[in-house]
Amino acid sequence: MAHPYPRFQFPGGTVGIRKLDLVDGVAYLALAQASGDLLQGWIHPPMDQEGFEALLEKTGDRSFEALTVLEGPENRMVGMIHLSQIFYGAFENAYLSYWLGMGFHGRGIMTEAMRLVLHLAMDRMALHRLEANIQPGNDRSIALVRRLGFVLEGYSEKYLKVQGQWRDHARWAIHREIWPERHFPEESKPHWIHGK
Repeated sequence: MAHPYPRFQFPGGTVGIRKLDLVDGVAYLALAQASGDLLQGWIHPPMDQEGFEALLEKTGDRSFEALTVLEGPENRMVGMIHLSQIFYGAFENAYLSYWLGMGFHGRGIMTEAMRLVLHLAMDRMALHRLEANIQPGNDRSIALVRRLGFVLEGYSEKYLKVQGQWRDHARWAIHREIWPERHFPEESKPHWIHGK
């Protein structure tokens, strides 16, 4: 059966993103539960059906997108990227959060998935700026946003409550004028494809 949403990917790419849907529930929960120890202290994705359905319900709001990260022709779910507090008008901004499942690090998957999200946000959604708030000890995530062209804008103490504790975060952001791929030729840009 075809997935209700198409996959967004670069021409010839092996990584894609698509909107989260109810049919993703089993794969999502299996990945989140298998990755719980890895994600501990950084992010807390839903771990049960009720939490998954609450996340899915949020996608009905124009200010929130939940995107699955997919790998390979079988469209295996390997992670998630969220765009939240999506603003238009004079702000044209969104906040990023993301996670990659256990066993999928070190292969460039999230780098390609985040490149896709930047094209989706800047080109398709006409946003001007994206912000990622990252705990200072999260070296992997900081290296990721640096590779993508994000710049450090500041530091916020006790910025966000993660698993019951207020944690400091560094504010990393990218905007259209400094986005390295802003002048990509049309034939090299990602596109939507339908598949399983």
